[in-house]
Amino acid sequence: MSAPSGTVLMDCGAHHVRAGYAGEKGPRLDIPAIVGHPRHRGIAMAAGMNEFEIGEEALVKQGMLSVGSPIHNGEVTNWDDMEKLWTQLIFSELRVIPENHCFITCQTVNAPASQKEKTLELFMETFNAHSVFWGTSQVLSLYSYGLTTGLVLDSGKERTMAVPVHEGYALGRHVVQSEIAGEALTDYLYRQLRTEGYSLGTAAEKVLLNAAKEDLCYVRCSPFARRNRQQHMAASHAGNTYSAASGNAFFGDEGDNHDSYFNPQPLPEESFSLPDGQQVPLRDHRWKTSELLFDFSLYDPENPTAHEPNAKVYTEMGDLYTPPFNKGVSWLPFASIHKCEVGLRPLLFSNIVIAGNTLGLLGARERVQEEVTELYRSNLMSSEQLVNVNIRDMACRGYSAWLGGSMLSRTSMFPHLVVTKKEYEEEGLRVAHCKFL
Repeated sequence: MSAPSGTVLMDCGAHHVRAGYAGEKGPRLDIPAIVGHPRHRGIAMAAGMNEFEIGEEALVKQGMLSVGSPIHNGEVTNWDDMEKLWTQLIFSELRVIPENHCFITCQTVNAPASQKEKTLELFMETFNAHSVFWGTSQVLSLYSYGLTTGLVLDSGKERTMAVPVHEGYALGRHVVQSEIAGEALTDYLYRQLRTEGYSLGTAAEKVLLNAAKEDLCYVRCSPFARRNRQQHMAASHAGNTYSAASGNAFFGDEGDNHDSYFNPQPLPEESFSLPDGQQVPLRDHRWKTSELLFDFSLYDPENPTAHEPNAKVYTEMGDLYTPPFNKGVSWLPFASIHKCEVGLRPLLFSNIVIAGNTLGLLGARERVQEEVTELYRSNLMSSEQLVNVNIRDMACRGYSAWLGGSMLSRTSMFPHLVVTKKEYEEEGLRVAHCKFL
């Protein structure tokens, strides 16, 4: 069988779809992962409307359409819409001939086996693709950081999950996740503004609110970290061995952003505009919204444990470990790593990477760094090797899975990982379980 003329990479999530050619600097397309159908089919056809709309077009016309995402919580729930979305990307947006191209699809860890089979069947039977590779999003995100072993803290629209990866394989049994993610933060901001008399109920206003959350909200330093830093600085001025450089290494400093992060004063008020021109000011909302990420109990104060992950951690003596602060996003990597083998934990703690746009808020990486470090040092076993907790981040964290897939496609082993048309014809759907791990 001849080699493909190129590799097409599609990273489909519940919020956005990124698609393009592997080997390029980034995806060519980044569109909303929604499909819209006319509410009144007969009237729509008479008016010359399309049978369905994808992405931005669906958003623009959502007043006349029933819109929704075919993916929820990492699983495809509407295969008809998923096929429409892929069809639009392949033939209308990228304009490729499937018979001549290899396709990489990115889907979340622990996706059901039936989803792998259906994906392979669609690409081989419907699109007649040259070859297909199924990539686990979190593993590919780790590749984009140049690592094959580490822990991926991935926060998207619907879920935040900590996924340990060892030598390129996701340890699915040790995943710890929470439904507190981007959508929950937007809803939490909406509830704050609603109590002040702002009504932001339309779909267009929700889109603007989500954009305001991403652009204007930030993460403040936790009280215990600010207190620790003041003690460190006092010790430094007293002539002790502590230095500012060592303190920054402990807290994961990355330049000038560090001093503003520890500033006890909130950032000034900002505002965003509604479609009618009304200005909505954001004051304490800017940091209170992101506080939900670090304290899941805020989402439902009447039932504070409802959104906590059920993962438990035990001390060296066998007692249930109680963290020094409320459980939030920092608990996820800590609990996930403690589910792994003891010998693997130091390597995972020193290689935690961030994926997904929800943790792109100003100060989020520093807050995760300080809290995971506090959790790690307060429950360190005598047999464990002391390591520096290292949280890695990149500006294009939302594209990390796509970039990791692009890097993988250029390796010498990639042709041996894909399922070719010939293999599919000879072995059928069972080949998916042999190569799509």
